[in-house]
Amino acid sequence: SIPALVKDLWIARISAVCLVIGTFGVGLAPTAALMVIGMVVSAFGFGYGPAMRSLLTATVGSDQVAMLYGMMGLLQNTGLIIAGPLIAVEFRVGLEWGGFWVGLPFLAAGCLCSVAAVIISVVDVVDVCKRTSAS
Repeated sequence: SIPALVKDLWIARISAVCLVIGTFGVGLAPTAALMVIGMVVSAFGFGYGPAMRSLLTATVGSDQVAMLYGMMGLLQNTGLIIAGPLIAVEFRVGLEWGGFWVGLPFLAAGCLCSVAAVIISVVDVVDVCKRTSAS
């Protein structure tokens, strides 16, 4: 009885929270066992991408889906190109500083995931449903 868009929005929100908790858990883990637990929690966050694709596809017109997917692919690949060297630098810096800072790349990723989680939490379910019913 719950609309599909509402379900997708909640899946995206829960997945984003799992990504935040998991990446910070990996970055702050003092032992290997806690790091593995953080990785497992982070794995529950991989539903974020498909749920967001579903939400975005539902909110655009059918004639704009191809352009939406093209732009999403372009932005995703640009992010991967930029993220690779940045993560390598963060890892090198974290190793130089030692101790707690070895998890620096995961802490940075946790901060970025936190921004995404805040953004997806601000979107109201009613706004998404109104936008799709109006088009």
